[in-house]
Amino acid sequence: MEYQQKYRFKNLGSPLPMYVGAIVIAIVFCLMTLTDAAIAGCAGGPQCQGIRSCHAFIYVPSLGDTLEIDVSGPALATVIWKGTEVELTWVKSEFTGTHPFLGDIHISLSGLTTSTGVVIPFCGGGCDSLDCTGCFPATNTNELYFRYEFSNPMIPPLLSDGPLIIEAVIDSIPPVGATYHLVGGPLRLFAEGDTTQTTVVELVSANVMFFEATIPTLTEWGLIIFGVLLLGFITWVFLRRRKAAVSLR
Repeated sequence: MEYQQKYRFKNLGSPLPMYVGAIVIAIVFCLMTLTDAAIAGCAGGPQCQGIRSCHAFIYVPSLGDTLEIDVSGPALATVIWKGTEVELTWVKSEFTGTHPFLGDIHISLSGLTTSTGVVIPFCGGGCDSLDCTGCFPATNTNELYFRYEFSNPMIPPLLSDGPLIIEAVIDSIPPVGATYHLVGGPLRLFAEGDTTQTTVVELVSANVMFFEATIPTLTEWGLIIFGVLLLGFITWVFLRRRKAAVSLR
């Protein structure tokens, strides 16, 4: 019996790899959790991501009528905390939806001009990457340049003669629960490539709501990776024990 116990321990090998594996898993999980906490708000994270939902009214001169549309989609911006304010650069902002006349709607950043935003606190400071608790409440103004596409062949892809400016009072970054309103009056949209910039559609009003992202956060990805690594570790231990048991027969 003593011989069998020694032999079994020998086949299981050194416990050092098990300890190292457990430590690596713990470190990965902790880093994911801390990074996700930073992105979520204070301390100020490097990204702002979520889901936008937009309820808008557009006027179509050729129809002489105003249409009501509802679209939604993901949004992602890089964040620079500058102490007295926060600068945003929108790298992704998409809206999709359908309408009886317009057909399928797809709105995305045009890429011709950078879409930006700024967050200005009511109290004039506190927007620090290590502690942004003094930054809110604040006013967030975004200038967005979109390309508008519709499946209705009567309406070509559209661009705007200026940025879509939306503004809201926010309490966090990402601004979950905030409702943005169109600033600066109607926005004229013209056919892409039309040098005369003849108005095809006017965006009369828009209310945009910001929701929490439904895509996995870094913490959730950390849990997924932790689960996969843990399952692999358990499988490895099981196979080692099975190999040792077989060797004893």
